[in-house]
Amino acid sequence: MMDYDRITNFAQFRNEDFERKYYTELFIPALYKAYDLTCQLNLDTSNHADAIKMEKLALHHDVLSGNEAAVFRHDMGGALTLRIERLRRSLDAYRDARVACVEMDSLIEKQLGRNK
Repeated sequence: MMDYDRITNFAQFRNEDFERKYYTELFIPALYKAYDLTCQLNLDTSNHADAIKMEKLALHHDVLSGNEAAVFRHDMGGALTLRIERLRRSLDAYRDARVACVEMDSLIEKQLGRNK
């Protein structure tokens, strides 16, 4: 049971810790570095309920070009590639937790004399 607990805690911690770091240290900074104020307001989903703000935002078109676009693609490409890799590692951790769960279930059933 302790092994199962350790593995599931690791999977949960790894996922939560990565998501926090990913959004606060990579994804959001890359967006805010490239987006102008109007685009940043659009990122805040609480603004989506305000029809007047959304009407103003609907007319806004921000297009990056040249070096700004290259830097944005680089930063976002790196952030998204890292996210995919970290999600794969999180899935591996949850698979390990599932295997530990099945093993624990089998041991409990064996101890109770109910072999499956």
